[in-house]
Amino acid sequence: MQEKTLKLEIANQTKDGKIYYGLLELPASDLEIEDAMQQIRSNPERPTYTDISAISCRALRLLEGKRLDTPSIRELNFFAQRLTALSAEELSALQAVAPKFLSDDLDNYLPISMKTLINLTYGLDKVTVTEAVRNDHELGQHVIDNDLHPDIAALPEDSLRFIDRREAGAWLREQEGGVYIDGKYIVTGEYRYTEIYDGITLPEQGREDRYVFRIGIAAEEKGEAKQWICLICV
Repeated sequence: MQEKTLKLEIANQTKDGKIYYGLLELPASDLEIEDAMQQIRSNPERPTYTDISAISCRALRLLEGKRLDTPSIRELNFFAQRLTALSAEELSALQAVAPKFLSDDLDNYLPISMKTLINLTYGLDKVTVTEAVRNDHELGQHVIDNDLHPDIAALPEDSLRFIDRREAGAWLREQEGGVYIDGKYIVTGEYRYTEIYDGITLPEQGREDRYVFRIGIAAEEKGEAKQWICLICV
């Protein structure tokens, strides 16, 4: 079962003017989504809702308390599935690059674009994430230890003690567009935003069946295909 990574508050106003609220944690199964739609008196076959807000999102904290731009449940579930598929390094990279691409929405208190959110989950594996580098001084030491600055690398070893570590780290951070998050240094300048999702057709993604038992039933006649019955996990 996939870990829940995105908690939503959903609201729906019925024809008689009443507003119903419900909670939905994603990724979710079809049955979990249907239950949430029933909470807000929405038709599970053709769900309607007047507002969706992110209550919590461990993978991308800047979403917490923010309104989302007319998302569908399918988009949100897809986005949550993408988050659970990311490695720890990719999640750190997402935390670092997302503010840059969502800044217009955040600065102007606008609903956050689902299209942008989904696209931001791609290409994160190309971003360098360095553990245990928390500030310019530690990054400067990393520069010296790994010969990342040609002038510093050319110095005799005895001269390295005179190098200002903080200044060397600040130089590299500015060159790379780096940021510090959760005790890591992330090179955001390496990230290239790519429009994988066009806002209409969701990209292909491997489907994870969720069940406790899967029973194979075979016909007595030789050559008949076996069929499977899944007892769903909710």
